[in-house]
Amino acid sequence: MQVITKNTLEEIEVIVDRFRSPFSHLLFRGEACNNCNWKLRPSLIRDENMLSVERLLQEEIRFNTEFKRRIIDAGLQRKILEGQNPLGFQSQWEWLTQAQHYGLPTRLFDWSIDFRRALYFAVDDTVYDKNDGQLWIYQGPNGIILSDNPIDSDIDYRLINPAEITHPVIVNVTYQYKENHAEYTGQERKWHQMGQFLVQPNKSTLIPMEENRYFRDDLIKIIIPHSEKKTMREQLKASGLTKEYLYGEKNAEVEKIIFDLKRFRETI
Repeated sequence: MQVITKNTLEEIEVIVDRFRSPFSHLLFRGEACNNCNWKLRPSLIRDENMLSVERLLQEEIRFNTEFKRRIIDAGLQRKILEGQNPLGFQSQWEWLTQAQHYGLPTRLFDWSIDFRRALYFAVDDTVYDKNDGQLWIYQGPNGIILSDNPIDSDIDYRLINPAEITHPVIVNVTYQYKENHAEYTGQERKWHQMGQFLVQPNKSTLIPMEENRYFRDDLIKIIIPHSEKKTMREQLKASGLTKEYLYGEKNAEVEKIIFDLKRFRETI
């Protein structure tokens, strides 16, 4: 794993271009604190000692089942974009990916295909303005990308059970524009954040990416000095990258369900 420090947006752009290759797929993730001992792992894992893989999967099933039940009971299923004739496991993926973008803990790990959007999350939170930020780059091999390709079944995520992933994959869920697209907050966030999801096999989900030999040689960490955060924040805002744009309009009913679900999770 390479670790480098860059002081300006222009320097970061140069280094990103240097790592581009036709043989890999670059993903980016920004985090506000470089010295907080945060690990590269999904939000479902609350701490590294409390869960076994079996317990993790049980918790995910229970948590997501409860999310779906409460959304439907409240008549808010219009907030989840489901195909009229879903293929294979498409509905499970849609519930899972949109739950992630609504802020619920899942095994999906958020990355962006645009370094500026990822950088936003490294510099935006003023609470961490005295801490250096970090921008991660993952050089993923092209072969691990799954999309909704109707021709090549080997790369169609809709045909794979999300609970039975056997090798690392990057899930590229296609954005579907609807006339009432603002109704789908999770869908909007995915589009505006240019997000893709990395999913590890069940057996290695608990291992942080930077400690997993499959990933660590393809990771680059760019340290963002805390003294440069404000300048970068202003530059990103000038280009239209704001919290309002990246997160979209919130729905009070869904937000209440999410708040209650996170409290519910503490009882699991």
